[in-house]
Amino acid sequence: MDYTKTHFKSEESYMERSGYTQFAEHKKQHLEFVSKVDKLTEDFYNGKFFISLKLRNLLQKWLVNHIQKHDKMYAKHLIKVYKS
Repeated sequence: MDYTKTHFKSEESYMERSGYTQFAEHKKQHLEFVSKVDKLTEDFYNGKFFISLKLRNLLQKWLVNHIQKHDKMYAKHLIKVYKS
């Protein structure tokens, strides 16, 4: 999670500096993801063993919905901004 949080901060910095119009929504998704993973981590340390299935489902949804959709939109924005 440390790397993920660092990655999100870096990504958000680029979004903000480049004037990405979907910045607020994208940042909100990052915060929600971190919050969910933190909660699952807490559940794990409290002895709830179903975490692996919940974590797998969360990561699968993240990969499909966020990275494949939202990060690609952001990448197109960056290409457009920095090519001009």
